[in-house]
Amino acid sequence: MPRISSFYGITILMFFGDHNPPHVHARYAGQAARVALDGTILDGEIPRRAVRLVREWISLHQAELEICWERAVNHEPPVPLSHSLRGCSVIDVTKVEVVEERTVRLTFSDGSERVVDLRPLMWGSVFEEIARDDDLFAQVRVDPEIGTIT
Repeated sequence: MPRISSFYGITILMFFGDHNPPHVHARYAGQAARVALDGTILDGEIPRRAVRLVREWISLHQAELEICWERAVNHEPPVPLSHSLRGCSVIDVTKVEVVEERTVRLTFSDGSERVVDLRPLMWGSVFEEIARDDDLFAQVRVDPEIGTIT
């Protein structure tokens, strides 16, 4: 898996055999951008807040990212980095089950489970449709590539 970090809902990926300039792929809220290791957005688009966080993360991990880039261009797997701006390790969501209106039971890669009411998190235009459509909400699934629900 090319994921090298996740924080604040942002997933950072680096692909084997990728091309110059050295960069990462940042995914957030269904959007994606390629971000050079100097923080320049090469293409794509993610929200400004996410761009700021990605740039800060890149600056904190510059030396590690350069090593990861060398590994990636040599078709070696990148090494997962410190997964958070706060130094917390990543725990992926491995299973999701709808238990009632806008509430899910999540199972995590460390074996723990948690029931989460998503209603307080579903604000803004991006969530309007799923917040009111039960059938759409029932389609929630785990994205194994990024270890979260979609």
